[in-house]
Amino acid sequence: MPSTSDLLLKWDRTRARSNQVEIGWSEVGGCRRRTGYRLAGTLPTNPAGSVQAVLGTAVHDAIAAISRELGIIVETEVRYAGVLGHYDRREGTELVEVKTVGTDRWLEHVELHGPPQSNIFQVHGYAAALIQQGISIRTVRIDYIARDTGREWSWRAKFDPEVLREALAWIRQVRDTELDDLPRDYLPDTTVCRSCPFFDPCWQNAVPERNLLSAIHTDDPDTVRYADELFSLRAQLKELTARERKVTGILDAVRPADTSLVVAAGGLNIKFRATRTGSYSLNFVAPSKVDR
Repeated sequence: MPSTSDLLLKWDRTRARSNQVEIGWSEVGGCRRRTGYRLAGTLPTNPAGSVQAVLGTAVHDAIAAISRELGIIVETEVRYAGVLGHYDRREGTELVEVKTVGTDRWLEHVELHGPPQSNIFQVHGYAAALIQQGISIRTVRIDYIARDTGREWSWRAKFDPEVLREALAWIRQVRDTELDDLPRDYLPDTTVCRSCPFFDPCWQNAVPERNLLSAIHTDDPDTVRYADELFSLRAQLKELTARERKVTGILDAVRPADTSLVVAAGGLNIKFRATRTGSYSLNFVAPSKVDR
């Protein structure tokens, strides 16, 4: 009998979006090689999707159901610049997209560093499609929800034509580049890569019984360049590690006696933590994590 995970994946693979063959706005700004396979009409060779994605779909479905009851416009198909999309909902002049993330720790990363470029491109593509239809969209919003804690954080910005231009330039660059010349933007052991429908053709040129990344060397066998790059990177890492230790030590000057408190440093918030060796480490925490 199939496991619960098997059943979830089987259900996900029967959905229309899971079988979409054309490029979608959710892919813009992501892996250029994957998008290249889409544009080339390459047939999928691997079952796409993940249990995590199914859980995210369940959240979307629940939000869509209650939003419809409240009269909010949801789950509408749009197209802009030949790219298909389905935005989550529209609230007045604001377009809203919902993203579930696996952990609160990843949510905090988004709070500190901002949304991934692909998410920002996505909401701007949806907004542009609506504006093209004569619908006023002034702001875009992304609601992030952590699956492990249920905590939510929202990113909001004015619709920015410059961001849209960057997204369209990304699409043009992928369209105008030969498939074999498009970079692989994720490592083969990541969830994003493992759940890609084009995983096999992407990494099929790997040297047998070697790291899958050896496929890149097969495509471009410039051993000298890669060796020089690795040598340079290791030298940089050594220097950066030493600088990190130095600056960490300098900032120990502001460590509060009560390490449950957060130290404000401009737009950053520093949190000190005791280590097992009796020293202290410091990390940056998101504003929502600051103790009141």
